[in-house]
Amino acid sequence: MVDQINNIVLPILPGNTLTSIAHDMTKDLSQQPHYEDYLSTLTPNGMPPHSLHLKKKERPLCYYETSTHQMVYQMETRLICKTISRNILEAKIIIGPCSGQTCLIPRIPLEPKNVKPAGIDFTRTQFLIKLCFAMTINKSQGQTLDRVGVYLPDPVFMHGMLYVAFSRAKSFRSLHIVVQSLVLSGTVVEWTKNITYSELLCLAGISL
Repeated sequence: MVDQINNIVLPILPGNTLTSIAHDMTKDLSQQPHYEDYLSTLTPNGMPPHSLHLKKKERPLCYYETSTHQMVYQMETRLICKTISRNILEAKIIIGPCSGQTCLIPRIPLEPKNVKPAGIDFTRTQFLIKLCFAMTINKSQGQTLDRVGVYLPDPVFMHGMLYVAFSRAKSFRSLHIVVQSLVLSGTVVEWTKNITYSELLCLAGISL
């Protein structure tokens, strides 16, 4: 759903769309002719899409992953795209201690972690970035934003997630929520469920 929203926002922005097409390669080269088109439709978790669409001055979300002693550390940095070529993307960092600095991001080979679509091992060579006009509730944790729009066509499914989504905004007036309208007893109502596990609250000493 996040990818769908990002793809809706992108055409609204002014400017020409720049597209980077990934190179997907199966590790077993005999499988390449059979699965090449299929792999282009996949976007495994934590990987960029096969067709990455960008515009200058937009804000993609960049993932940097470093493996050390079998532990993976993932940092997220917001960037503004400045220029893009076949193998190098130039971007400006807009948050954190390096805000204002320019960085160069190369196209690199990436492998899905613990994901083998249809049992296929493959490598995708692409810029390690994704659009971030929208993000999941989990990814928004720890952020405080001036304006927040929460899109909830379905109720959240975990304890505390609704609170996490609402608390990203600085004030109630800067929070906007879209939920599914329902008709109950002939009346149109707009509401969503707040998933709460009473057992957890009891263990925390909170009486219901």
